[in-house]
Amino acid sequence: MSAATLICSRCGQPSPLGTRYCPNCSEPLDPALVRELQQLYTAVQDLERRIAAGQGAQTITELRDDYRKRYLALRAPAAAPQAASAPVPGASPLATPARPVPAPSAPAWLGGGTVATPPRPPVPPLTPPGPAFSWSAFIADQAIAILAYLGGFLLLIATLSFEVGPGLDNSVKLAVITAAYVLFGALGGTFRRSDRLRTVGGAYLGVFALMTPLVALAYYLFALRGLGLSPAGMVCIGAAYATVVYLVLAWRTNFMTYAYLGWLGLAVTLQALIPWLQAPSEWAGLALVGAALALHAPLRLRWPRVLTEPARTTGIVTSTLAVLLTEYLFLSSYTIGAAFLAFAPVAVALATVGLVPLAVLWGIEQRTAQTTDAPALVIDFLDWSVAAAIPQAIIALAQWGGLDHVGTAYLLAVLGLAEFAGVVVIGRQNRNRVGLRFGMEALALILTTGGVFAVLLDGDPNWPVVVTLLAAGAVSLGIALVEAAPWWTLLAGFFTSFAYHSAVLGVLTQSAGAHPDRLGALLVFAVSEATFALALWGVALALGWAGRAKGYAGPLYVVSLGNALYVTALVFVTPNPYQGHATLMLTLFAAAALVAGRRENEPLLGGLAAGFFGVLAVLPLGTTSHNDPLLFALAVVPALAALALRRLMGGAWAVAPYVVALWATLICVARLQGTGAPGGTVATWLLLTQMALAIAAAVLEDQAWLTLFPAGLGLWATLSPPDTHASIPLAYLLVALGLGLRQLKGSHWGTALHSAAGLASPIVIYWLGRESVSGEVILCFAFAAAAYLIATQERSAWVTAFATGYALVGVGLLREVPTLPPTLIITFAAAAAGAAVRRFIGWQWALALYGLAVGASFYSLARVVPFDGTHVEALLLIFAVAAYLIAALEPNPWAGAVPTLYAVAAAFANPNAHDLLPLTLAFAVAGIVAGRFGKLRWVWPPYIAAATTAIITAVQGQRDPGFEVLALAIFTLVAYLVATIEALPDLLVPALLTGSLAVGSLAHWQGWALWQTLVAFGALGWVYATLAYGWRVLPWLATTRNPWWAANITDPATKAEWSDGRRVGMWLHRIAGLTVAGGAALVSAFSP
Repeated sequence: MSAATLICSRCGQPSPLGTRYCPNCSEPLDPALVRELQQLYTAVQDLERRIAAGQGAQTITELRDDYRKRYLALRAPAAAPQAASAPVPGASPLATPARPVPAPSAPAWLGGGTVATPPRPPVPPLTPPGPAFSWSAFIADQAIAILAYLGGFLLLIATLSFEVGPGLDNSVKLAVITAAYVLFGALGGTFRRSDRLRTVGGAYLGVFALMTPLVALAYYLFALRGLGLSPAGMVCIGAAYATVVYLVLAWRTNFMTYAYLGWLGLAVTLQALIPWLQAPSEWAGLALVGAALALHAPLRLRWPRVLTEPARTTGIVTSTLAVLLTEYLFLSSYTIGAAFLAFAPVAVALATVGLVPLAVLWGIEQRTAQTTDAPALVIDFLDWSVAAAIPQAIIALAQWGGLDHVGTAYLLAVLGLAEFAGVVVIGRQNRNRVGLRFGMEALALILTTGGVFAVLLDGDPNWPVVVTLLAAGAVSLGIALVEAAPWWTLLAGFFTSFAYHSAVLGVLTQSAGAHPDRLGALLVFAVSEATFALALWGVALALGWAGRAKGYAGPLYVVSLGNALYVTALVFVTPNPYQGHATLMLTLFAAAALVAGRRENEPLLGGLAAGFFGVLAVLPLGTTSHNDPLLFALAVVPALAALALRRLMGGAWAVAPYVVALWATLICVARLQGTGAPGGTVATWLLLTQMALAIAAAVLEDQAWLTLFPAGLGLWATLSPPDTHASIPLAYLLVALGLGLRQLKGSHWGTALHSAAGLASPIVIYWLGRESVSGEVILCFAFAAAAYLIATQERSAWVTAFATGYALVGVGLLREVPTLPPTLIITFAAAAAGAAVRRFIGWQWALALYGLAVGASFYSLARVVPFDGTHVEALLLIFAVAAYLIAALEPNPWAGAVPTLYAVAAAFANPNAHDLLPLTLAFAVAGIVAGRFGKLRWVWPPYIAAATTAIITAVQGQRDPGFEVLALAIFTLVAYLVATIEALPDLLVPALLTGSLAVGSLAHWQGWALWQTLVAFGALGWVYATLAYGWRVLPWLATTRNPWWAANITDPATKAEWSDGRRVGMWLHRIAGLTVAGGAALVSAFSP
């Protein structure tokens, strides 16, 4: 081979020197590339080992240091002779990165982390590949094995030919099959002794194993069927023979598959034995159990592993099927003491009994197996299986023995208690076996509960159910104690309560002769149940004082509550003669609930329970009794108890009695409504008593909102008497109580009572009005005075509006003729009183009186006799003058609206325009005079009245054109005079406009021609323009203050210029003159 040629190590293809990869198979060829790949492979392998050793977080620097230390350790003997040599100048130890470490033959370490790298050794020449595969060589080497396989195949073909060949006797066929079967077995065993033919021997034994069931079938078809052997017998015998053959083969060949087939054959043998013996199908369970037990024999006898491992796996499957089938047979053949499927009890019993040793053996096997790391849950499950199988076997044996359902119930109770005894023992020995303990507790509970259901439907007296219930209760209580789980006590309480209930029923049933009255027996039953509920409550209360057992008090309270609810359902079906007992029992339950809540410091829960039973306690007597004192006490006692509890225990504990007292009041008042008493009815006195107690409760609680309840009771008391005169003092009693509470406790304490009095007052007034009209009016004013007094005490002026309402109702109810004088007296008296109050107290307190005066004034208008425009106008003008005098005292300018409205109403009241003209002038003169001596708030009411009256006069004067012209002319002069005197140029607009209307009305009245009308309007325009010069020279006209038309002007000079009234008035005159004259000129220019 030339030195310049590289030979591929994979395919042997030669390549020229310098080729990096083989062109045929892509294998690396270049020596440098091969060395680099080897280095990378070595580095990767080293890193993999370090990562597996937990050094994955190591840095590159740390890895470099590890390599250096190892290098120095390996090079130490070789480096010793050079220790005296001087170090390399300028070298800095550990300052530069390390270079690749050379092969062990490299020179010594030179310092500074740098290693001298010698030339790489040459790559050794690659060995040429071996010879290629050759069929001739293979056949020559395996000739004997091939001939053996071929002979076996031909033997199988020959056997099949004899089997199906026609004309052969069955004995010949059987002989041929037997010979072939024996030959395969013999040859297989023989060949296995030879190393070269061991594989062939295995194949022959495989054929031998496969032929085993076929040989059994052939013996049945060709020999045994004629002797009367059944197919099931054939299967049984064949499976038994196959079991032996397969197990021996497994043992000799160390092949587990044969063992699996052998153990499966054992199971089939036992199952086939049942139909062969013509036994019922339920015996299949026992057969499966027997097979499962038999499969434990190799495990216990320590047979070879090739037999035990398949036996264990097959045993698990067989045991599972045995358990499922046996449980199905057991549950199907037993239900409440009666069989509903025709299963043989002996078969079910024996199968069930067989589960016990099966469970024990599996437990032993799991503990003694070589794999000792079995989960604790598996061990617990197997031990639980033993604990479950034993009672099941006992029950099945008892059923086989013919035990009746009562005996079965007792047996289940005993077994359940025994199971729980085992729980106690396990709990003391090993507290860590929680799963086993829980499972056995569930079994104990299921057994005892099953005993209960076994006799549950039996008639009374039913003592077996009492016993089984007590057993179930004992187990439940034991679970609660062992597991420190107090809420299991609920289940124990349920079973115990049910047992007590059944026991009491049993006693009552047995003593039926002593209690012929069924109602009496029902009462005894209810009392007995109530006693038991209270006894449970007492036990729970006692447990609440015990430190460690305190957690069990809560569940017992719940059980006691459940029994109390049961008694509650009983007492409401108890007939009438025993309602007192029902009330007593329910009252005791309410008291017990309060005490329990107090002991546990649970006011909400205790209060809810107490309130529930207290509300129900009222019903038996409250709805049936006719004893008035008893009903009165039934409502009052809870209220007194609530006050006592509030004093002793606090407000939270008095809520429930308060609710009960309110409920009792509602019930008893409805019952006592028709019973008379001095001053009213018993119901009224009960309501007043409860109102007083409710006020006391509100004061004790220091909660103003609680006065809603006495207010409601007081309102009910006020409206309930049949005598009207009794309601009046009750209404005032509410007012007085409200005033007293407001004085003693402060704001908002009297609001509810005052509101109740206010709600009752309209009804009381209506009732009194049916008897006395004058009394009705007096009562209205009395309520008005009370409302004003309440407003004064509350310092709330808006409340005086109610006083105004009462007074106006009283004024409206005046019916004695004549009604106008008293109405006017009330009007002016209210106005005078309002003015006085406004002067000395404040305007807020005067509004109600002013409102009364205004309202009474409207009543007086309706009562004017005779009712005509003149009298109404005069009365309105009187009211306007009086209102104007009062408005003059008010600083608020809006007070002038009232006299203005009166004045305007007077104008509307008189339809005569001739009478309105002097009235308009009078209003204008009044405004001018007021403006000279008063302020603006005194001026605008008469001016607005004058303007409104003028408009009304002009509208109504249209029917008299001459008067209309005169009125418009006078209005123009008056408006111009007012604008000039008040220095208000903006008033010139209505004055100049009215002047134009006057000229137009004059032309219409005189019937002027168009040119005459235009001349008149032109002359009017010149008059307006001329008056502008006179307006400009008047000195006081420049004093216009803050004119509205200049409010939006920002420039000071321009604003000051346009704030001058003379300038604005001059421009208004000019604009008006130009508009009037120019308009006349335009009309004349375009007219025909």
